[in-house]
Amino acid sequence: MGDRGTQSPIVVGYSALIDFLVKDCRTHGGVLHQGAKVAALESENGGVAVRCTDGSSHLCDAAILTLSLPLLNDITFPPAERERVAAVAHVSFGNVMKILFRFRSRWWLEQRKDLADLVFLLSNEKIPV
Repeated sequence: MGDRGTQSPIVVGYSALIDFLVKDCRTHGGVLHQGAKVAALESENGGVAVRCTDGSSHLCDAAILTLSLPLLNDITFPPAERERVAAVAHVSFGNVMKILFRFRSRWWLEQRKDLADLVFLLSNEKIPV
């Protein structure tokens, strides 16, 4: 990473991160079912039964769902998980705009009291793209 800090883009692109995670998951016995529309999760024999809208079913020790938050309303969850799923209703989400600045020096490392409370710069101004 050099002097780019702990947050920097992946040089070969973010698909490399996905490829790494897929390979690591499969190395540890994980199975991926991409594009499977989940209808319900059920507790079964100490594990999870994932029921899909196409009628297929997948039995596993654990399941990881990746989906947009509003789609959680379309899935039936076991009673033990419903409270956690209900908590998601309180999570806000929306569009994010990210602006990156590059400076000639690392001025933020200076002990400047006028910047002590600086965390976010917020504005209602429109940013042209």
